[in-house]
Amino acid sequence: MLLMRHALMLGSLGLVVGAIGTLIGAGGGFLLMPILVLLYPHESPEILTPISLSVVFANAASGSVAYARHAGASTFCAGWLFALAGLPGAILGALVTRHLESQPVRPLARDDADAPRRRSCC
Repeated sequence: MLLMRHALMLGSLGLVVGAIGTLIGAGGGFLLMPILVLLYPHESPEILTPISLSVVFANAASGSVAYARHAGASTFCAGWLFALAGLPGAILGALVTRHLESQPVRPLARDDADAPRRRSCC
């Protein structure tokens, strides 16, 4: 029962973040990651980041399909150019993130930030 409630809460969170992200055209990751850090303060960024990225990917993919149906295939060339231009920054960001300390922002999440981290989210 607890697992079902947990899944329902995260699914609802994903739906709300996806809707807001789609409305403003930002994907929703800027909303989801801080919420995940508040909900799971003991989890490492290596656990939370892929969760956030998968939600943003699903949101972007569904938005792209909807836009392609509306605008046609003429904008795919521009989309590929933007994707290729953003790829070096994404790789660099992933590499830099490994070397950043999370301790300066951990106390903002909850008072028990120094407690040991778990390795699973469920």
